[in-house]
Amino acid sequence: MEIHRSMNTSGARAKESLKTNGFALGTMISAVWNPLLVKMVAEAGYDFVYIDMEHSAVSWEVVATNCQMASAFGVTPIVRLDHWHRDSVNKALDLGAQGVLFHDVETVAHAEEIISYTSRSKAAGRTGDADSARQSLTVVVQIESAAGVEAVDSILRTGVA
Repeated sequence: MEIHRSMNTSGARAKESLKTNGFALGTMISAVWNPLLVKMVAEAGYDFVYIDMEHSAVSWEVVATNCQMASAFGVTPIVRLDHWHRDSVNKALDLGAQGVLFHDVETVAHAEEIISYTSRSKAAGRTGDADSARQSLTVVVQIESAAGVEAVDSILRTGVA
């Protein structure tokens, strides 16, 4: 089966799949950094690809290459940052990420920090409209601890994801 997709620079492919199908399919790449792997992900029919910076030695150059490749094949590139910082979020977006995965989310304060980073990020500056920029950006929060599980309802009430 041959898959042809148009370039999707809105960051909405994963969100569109969630809305239409109730789920989105994706995978994470963290050990093999050949950009052709992203092409294979697209040809396999995935909606998104996580580009992992937390558990790998990947450079920003590799992030840029893989984000551009994912966008070219219509797959939403989502970067899992190694640490949370507004500059890192902005850099990932500058390099073509259409989403950001925030790991180890445990508290409402974490969720509010994420909202601050993503609503006042360079994505908002690109469109001039923070609300529409945040709507097109895919934001993933990852709960990895008992504290996060206990606070999940409060975290979700913030509107972070």
